[in-house]
Amino acid sequence: MAEYINLGVLVIFLYVVYYIIERLYPILRNTHSNEIPFEILSQKYKKLTNRFTLLGLLVIPILTIIIRFALYYLLVFRISFLNDNVIAILPPSYAQWILSGVLGFIVGVWFLSTIIYYKILTDWENYLYYIQKSIRIDVAFYSNYLGRIAVFVLLIVFYMMFDWFYVFGREEIKLNDFLGIGVHKYSYDMVKEIHEVKEYQTPFGNTISYPHYILYMNDGNKWNSIFEGHNNTELNAEIVNKLILPNSNKELITIEAE
Repeated sequence: MAEYINLGVLVIFLYVVYYIIERLYPILRNTHSNEIPFEILSQKYKKLTNRFTLLGLLVIPILTIIIRFALYYLLVFRISFLNDNVIAILPPSYAQWILSGVLGFIVGVWFLSTIIYYKILTDWENYLYYIQKSIRIDVAFYSNYLGRIAVFVLLIVFYMMFDWFYVFGREEIKLNDFLGIGVHKYSYDMVKEIHEVKEYQTPFGNTISYPHYILYMNDGNKWNSIFEGHNNTELNAEIVNKLILPNSNKELITIEAE
């Protein structure tokens, strides 16, 4: 329970920081008016916008891939500082890809916008006016507004991502969920039961053949290899057979479904 309280304190702290920034540096709407007809602006800027849109479709995926691998090695580096680390399970790949995709999009848009602003255009206000009229949205206002919110959310997600791992050592088990701040440490004699489950019941009520393991601790916490283990069943079996069973002196309980 304490780790969730810590998460709430972190969210409140960052919100206070965000609120102060909003008051010191408020985001203003674009009040620029233009006497140049929209048709003329369209002739001037339409090709440029299309080119940078296509460039963005190329740059953003490349940035996403680069950030994904950089994030992975940073997570591995962070885990390397943990003591008694024999087998470590990082955040799932899909979570790493989602975060990398969001960062790739933000960095890509910022990069292309910077090029347009400093290297391409000398009449930035006219270009913003054209974009605003094209999509009927105050681009500068909402981009800045959503950008600040995105930074606020990403700071929280980044912190939680680097505090999300499951480590199995020779002497203890460390469980740290995404929504928790702070690690749960268990010696192997704190393991209550080890279940080998042959089938998995989906949230839709379907039952599929999917062998997995559920580790129950004496405080009610648990580790489920489907959601918190490796994607490979054999790797999860290695954790159970080489570390958990020998060190906990517990019997493996085999059941059909749970």
